Amino acid sequence: MLSRVFSHQEFITIREDAEGDGSTDFNFIEPRVLAYCTSRGYVGVVDTRDKKHPSWENQLHDKKIGSVSVCSKTNTLVTASNDCTVAVFDLRKVNRKSTLASFSHGRAVSNGVISENGQSILTTSYDDTLRIYSTVKGNWKDKPRVYKHDNNTGRWITKFKAEWYPQEPGVFVCGSMKRPHGLDVFDASTTEHSIAGKLMSEYLSAIPARHAFHPEMDVLATGNASGRLCIWTTSRKLAP
Repeated sequence: MLSRVFSHQEFITIREDAEGDGSTDFNFIEPRVLAYCTSRGYVGVVDTRDKKHPSWENQLHDKKIGSVSVCSKTNTLVTASNDCTVAVFDLRKVNRKSTLASFSHGRAVSNGVISENGQSILTTSYDDTLRIYSTVKGNWKDKPRVYKHDNNTGRWITKFKAEWYPQEPGVFVCGSMKRPHGLDVFDASTTEHSIAGKLMSEYLSAIPARHAFHPEMDVLATGNASGRLCIWTTSRKLAP
């Protein structure tokens, strides 16, 4: 896994992937510090300013970790694994013995992403659900809000990973298996447990499996394994 320092035009090797233990995801904790996860269930942290890479690495799951998410405001780290669980850790003390919470799903979990304020976790699972877990006075509750959603993308479509919309608390999006191709929009601030809207475009020729929001502007990028990238913009907030 490589990191590039643009001001110096420098590439830094931050982790040598071992055979059968490749890096699967990463998330920045701060501009020069990132957390990553691997296919053998390890999570590590790299500070590009240090000579030692990684700074530390611990095994948190017995199976592949598909995503790692971090909220620096609350020092929270979240992992989603093929062992059918999503786990929550204190970023200042990450090991199996210090797990703050662990949430079981019916099948493998491809994504677990914490909200910007650190109060909710959005998960995507092959059990055909999107779930939202919340914390009450610092304690994570295993009473999720559940949305039924077809997440079985099969062999040829990139697995879905639902993402929060940073400009509108409670709003999130996920790729859709239904035709016409589009992006399902949900609004957790309502009492409905169903799709609130759908983004569609004549330029969308394939299922938008992955998506990334600009942290400050109303801009959304979607893409998939076909190599096609679509950029979405709006003059209004992305609310259904």
